[in-house]
Amino acid sequence: MQNPLTALARRLTTGFGDGFGVTLGNGPAPFEALEGRCMMSADLAISVGKMTTGMDKSGVPTVKVPVIVRNVGDTPVLGGGNVEFYLSTDRNFDSDDFLFNTTKLPRVGGPGTSGSFTLNTKIPAELAPRVGRPLPAGEYYVIARIAPAANSPEVGGDNNIAVGNKKVSVTYTFGEVNGKKGVPLTITLPDGDKLTLKIDRGPGTGRVVAVDNRIVVIIDGVTTETTLRMDPGSRKQTPTINGLTINGNIKKIAAAGVNIDGDVTITGSVSSVLMENLSNSNFVVSGFAKSWDASFGKVKDSNITSNFIPISGLKAKRWQDTDATADRITAPWIDSITITENFAAGLSLSGQNKGFSLRSITVGKDISNGAWNLAASVEVLTANKLSSAWRANIRGTINVLNINGNASGTLAVGGIRRATIKGDVVNATYLIGANLGANVQLDGTNGGDQFNAGGVGVLVIRGKMRDSIIAAGLGTLDAQLLNDDDRLVPGGFMNSIEVYKGMTNSFFIAETLPTKAKISFRNVTTDNDARFIDSLPR
Repeated sequence: MQNPLTALARRLTTGFGDGFGVTLGNGPAPFEALEGRCMMSADLAISVGKMTTGMDKSGVPTVKVPVIVRNVGDTPVLGGGNVEFYLSTDRNFDSDDFLFNTTKLPRVGGPGTSGSFTLNTKIPAELAPRVGRPLPAGEYYVIARIAPAANSPEVGGDNNIAVGNKKVSVTYTFGEVNGKKGVPLTITLPDGDKLTLKIDRGPGTGRVVAVDNRIVVIIDGVTTETTLRMDPGSRKQTPTINGLTINGNIKKIAAAGVNIDGDVTITGSVSSVLMENLSNSNFVVSGFAKSWDASFGKVKDSNITSNFIPISGLKAKRWQDTDATADRITAPWIDSITITENFAAGLSLSGQNKGFSLRSITVGKDISNGAWNLAASVEVLTANKLSSAWRANIRGTINVLNINGNASGTLAVGGIRRATIKGDVVNATYLIGANLGANVQLDGTNGGDQFNAGGVGVLVIRGKMRDSIIAAGLGTLDAQLLNDDDRLVPGGFMNSIEVYKGMTNSFFIAETLPTKAKISFRNVTTDNDARFIDSLPR
């Protein structure tokens, strides 16, 4: 007799037919077979249409990329995500490609549905980004890639990537580009600020290069009709570049709100410069022209050299010298200097305009440093303070000297017509008629200094005079005053002297002194007063 369990097992293992079920009685099979089936999945596919490139209203190069995203799976795609756009040197997506735009996924419904949009954006100019890699100039494919959200059931795969039909050109040029004029360039700087560069008048082509994340702008093909504009991305930004080179003559540099931390070289001439802060710069103008003017914000540790072109006007908020190298402004002559706060630059002016190397200088706070060497006169010098570190050699006269606070330092000048010092004169050596030479140091005639007769018209000191010498026509052989080798040059004079608050260890020296001077609001006779010296022992 057959074992009932064996018979049941035989029927189970041999009785599968086209169905999968259970029959009672003497049916052909106890189960029906399982139908073939696929697991339900969500799958998006991306494709791009015909790309186009052009320019926006401002002339900035743009790219348009039509995008279609389809649901090729059999369930709706939930969870969202983005479409990322990359620039690639080849048609293969990898980690070296440059991400330049991210857009939300379009709405896609159930299986078989699609969503579309068109990316319309500026071609990126990421020369030295704060985050990520620089994007070198070159030709690039555009790759669109689906980046689903973390909770999305999207299965991914090769259909998540699509490549544009042509390359786009990434250049860092502006001005005259590919036969078009006035093409601007907007770049992102390492600190995240945006900068737009444009040549909006006259010919010229500009390019931007980056060396170790330092941005340098180079301009070629310009003329005296050309204007270079550099504009921040917004009012809240103050972008900084690290150098500017202009090969040729240019009319104007308009860069209000843009800093330059590095050298500026203009191989030709310029008429006007307007920019924000200037630092760590050798600003050199090498051409020939009638004159030029410049306006800065803050200037620090910089030099301006214009050997052949006078400066009609120079303005700055303040000028700081914080390093070991003395700052200097070099030019044939300067018509006016206006500094809102402190001024710490030297002056080297080799020529004159109508008798003046410097017509006027106005410093809102202190002339805190610097050696001045001027070939001719100064019409008006106004400052809050002359510091002890200031030295000046002026081979001409100062017509008007106005100091609102204290006055110190060393001054050699041919003459002073009127000087008003509202504070104290302290540790000052003012030698009228002296020429201390290019080093602006008292070395005496043995050191090459020259001493001639000079004169002071009116001198008013409203504070004290302490540890100071003011002399007209005083000469010396060495670097010390009031020793045995000193001599008075005939013809030196002082016409009027007032010191409101008295004198301590201080002297007025000239062959001709006023008969009376006003000291501490009292008239004193200068003859036989040790503070007034009109002769020296021989």
